[in-house]
Amino acid sequence: MSDEIKTAPNVAEPASDLGLFGPLSASWQIHGDPSGFVGGIRALLLQALSMRAMRAVTEFSDYRADPWGRLLRTSDFIMTTTYRSEVAAANAIAQVRRVHESISGFDPGSGQEYSASSPELLAFIHNCFVDSMLASYQVFVRPLPPEIQLKYLAEQAVIARALGAKMSAVILDPSRLAPAIEGFSDIGMSEGARRAYEDISNPSFPSLAVILGPLWRLVFAAALDLLPPFAQEFYQVGDFRPAAILRARTVASVAQVARLVLPSHPYLRSAKYQWYRQGTSSRHR
Repeated sequence: MSDEIKTAPNVAEPASDLGLFGPLSASWQIHGDPSGFVGGIRALLLQALSMRAMRAVTEFSDYRADPWGRLLRTSDFIMTTTYRSEVAAANAIAQVRRVHESISGFDPGSGQEYSASSPELLAFIHNCFVDSMLASYQVFVRPLPPEIQLKYLAEQAVIARALGAKMSAVILDPSRLAPAIEGFSDIGMSEGARRAYEDISNPSFPSLAVILGPLWRLVFAAALDLLPPFAQEFYQVGDFRPAAILRARTVASVAQVARLVLPSHPYLRSAKYQWYRQGTSSRHR
């Protein structure tokens, strides 16, 4: 795993390049599982509680006009930096940094200026993401040993560094993630966070609404169940434990079915194929 990611030209990806982390990484394990979808929603809800972050999203993002496009772009970034080559990861990171550089302004709610390139804000966004992915995987798949959690946080810190996050605020200890998120400087319920909650809870589906609607409501409710208490209080959602346990079991079952019947992400399939080809080639030398 590289400690630094250098921007690379947009060239063909070498077949021998298995990316920043490689097949035996914790990132490959966690990001390739369907449970990550719940983690992604949880991360968005946590990130929305930064008033500066939501001001930037509200003023500069098209997420309300194109929520699925925004979701797909975010997913593509995560899967690119996890499973594609170091060249592809560097290009994806450079593109995100270029977008961030154009986003800045003033948030009257917090009384602070904001910038999408703020190292402190980038660290907060990162911490919300990794905390959510760990929480989701451990509830809907299985608990992870401490050494795997530490490994995952160390791997993902490479991405945080490359994006420009303040590394002293990027948490590498799982036990410190929740306090760091709750103690962030401008946590609060803004109008942007309320709209984000409404949009995420009831999106307009492009098709298959009869099937996707109930499934989305289940997944969204499961993400709410995973929120830390301070975030549940901001969103005014209850924590009726028996219902939460039942939802967790249902989502775990749905995730298991998805693993069995749905194809994995194309980038993951391609990375596994390259890994297999490398192993086959080395055995025949």
